[in-house]
Amino acid sequence: MQCLIKHFKTWIKNPIFVIFTTIFQVSLIMGTFYLIKNAISFGDFIEFSITLFNITTFKNGMNIL
Repeated sequence: MQCLIKHFKTWIKNPIFVIFTTIFQVSLIMGTFYLIKNAISFGDFIEFSITLFNITTFKNGMNIL
């Protein structure tokens, strides 16, 4: 109950801060869920970006590997 009262005090003092932190936390949770749900496609994306990086570096003549 004490925490709830403190939250209401923060809400009254600075409502924009509370709204932004709520949006940030919700987007963080949704983003984590999305990554877990699409773990395979995310792995494919990493593989694609590494391949793209290799092509660009070899094209510029910087053979790193």
